[in-house]
Amino acid sequence: MKERPILFSGPMVRAILAGQKTVTRRVVKDFPVSPSGRAVLEVVPSLLPHRGDRFDVRFDLDNPRMIRCPYGAPGDRLWLRESWASADTMYQNHENDVPSVVAYRADRAGIQWSADPPRLIPDYDRNQWNWDVLSWKPSIHMPRWASRITLAVTDVRVERLHAIDDEDAVREGVGAVTLKHSGVYREQFRVLWDAINGKRAPWSSNPWVWRVAFERVTP
Repeated sequence: MKERPILFSGPMVRAILAGQKTVTRRVVKDFPVSPSGRAVLEVVPSLLPHRGDRFDVRFDLDNPRMIRCPYGAPGDRLWLRESWASADTMYQNHENDVPSVVAYRADRAGIQWSADPPRLIPDYDRNQWNWDVLSWKPSIHMPRWASRITLAVTDVRVERLHAIDDEDAVREGVGAVTLKHSGVYREQFRVLWDAINGKRAPWSSNPWVWRVAFERVTP
């Protein structure tokens, strides 16, 4: 089993916490291109021994090009990176400052990591914090020790973005996100996808994506 980091936005973090998001799609970087300009014939699990994270891209029946999922294979774990801040100066007890208190922007939660075991900061304490003065750090800078959410990979696939259906759009968490656009779940996912990935991989380009299914587990 291997562990890897993965980034999620605030709305998607809330969806995961609510049990409403169990799938994520990420663009396949450097997807192979046929030298002769042929279209992709198929993408199938690699014939070489692997753990479920390698796939063969075939343009014909010979010479497949292998790609490997950067998010691991079924059984691997992903530790979630999200926007966070040190809240040591916000949380005090009657004796002294409590070190290693982390605030999480997505749902305004707080965890005292120095406690054994780590404990959630009670609502009545967090409600007294001045959240506006916290120095928020982007998710990319979250260290492993501050991550509160661990996901176990249950399935990995490669597919075109447009292959998503309404059922899988719900698994992507669109039901947990408030969108101005009304329509079926697949259409809501299209709006959400373009809001996040529109500049580098818009829905209209129908990119190849990793479809990674997961379940939340206790770290």
